[in-house]
Amino acid sequence: MHTQRTIMSDGFALSVSIHGRGMPILVVGSSIYYPRLFSELLYTQFQLIFLDHRGFVKPPRALEPEDYTLDQVLDDIETARQTLGLEDFIILGHSGHAFMALEYAAQYPESVRKVILLNAAPTNSLERQQQSLYGFNETASPARKLQFEGDMALLEGDIQREPERRFVHMCIRMGAHSFYNYAFDAASMWDGVFTNMPVMDHLWGEAF
Repeated sequence: MHTQRTIMSDGFALSVSIHGRGMPILVVGSSIYYPRLFSELLYTQFQLIFLDHRGFVKPPRALEPEDYTLDQVLDDIETARQTLGLEDFIILGHSGHAFMALEYAAQYPESVRKVILLNAAPTNSLERQQQSLYGFNETASPARKLQFEGDMALLEGDIQREPERRFVHMCIRMGAHSFYNYAFDAASMWDGVFTNMPVMDHLWGEAF
């Protein structure tokens, strides 16, 4: 079972992709990327509801800084929850989206049964990023580190060619840091995914 719909919140058209049946799990992030990342075996036990946030949506107007605060993102999630009629549900956040899921649950505890955090860090500060790279260099296999170094060497050229997709290029080139199969090329998983960089820059660079 797979359905698509659009939820309007503050002028933003947030796409929702719903897969499977069972206990609902609201997955915050991209309604395009995340269905490609999760195993379809989950759909036999759960209903996964993949929800865009406004960082993955074309803006309805020229944005001001107050349009992309974390609180605005949480308001969007709450609008989606009400529209979808979700009660006592699980919210899931992966990587940076874990901050959104955790903060939503803190603000709306009466609606959330559980929180699932995947590949989450306590902060996205520069110090934490450096610690993660240090841990990678200390524990990764030589082949994985070689793959990572080669991929990252291509990142600057990617960003120069498509600066508006620098978030996507960073995620792709970090593949050896992210996937069990360190040679996996995730580029196709990002096909058709729009990124609103002022929103992403604020959330990942400041809010988190």
